[in-house]
Amino acid sequence: MGDYLPFLQRLDPQGVIRNTTIYMERLFGILDKFIEDRLAERGKTKDINNDPKDLLDALLGMRSDEFTLTDIRGYLSVTHLIFSWVGYFLITTGINNAKDNSG
Repeated sequence: MGDYLPFLQRLDPQGVIRNTTIYMERLFGILDKFIEDRLAERGKTKDINNDPKDLLDALLGMRSDEFTLTDIRGYLSVTHLIFSWVGYFLITTGINNAKDNSG
């Protein structure tokens, strides 16, 4: 509705902004839990070999004054959205099922 009646955009009659805010807060809560758990795990282990095991380890290894936990959370949320879109694309186009039907 806001596209056709610009004065309604601030009122958010369809709840798009409200729903997006709710879902992003949930996603950030989940990501914060992952980050906190990983930081606690890294604090417990005194492993000499600090090679990153996954993306989160690599990002935490790059943490500095310029690249904070907020930046890591943002990067992980964008990465999650991109992988979700790619997965949705593969499912809807049937690319994933093409090799199953070839035999």
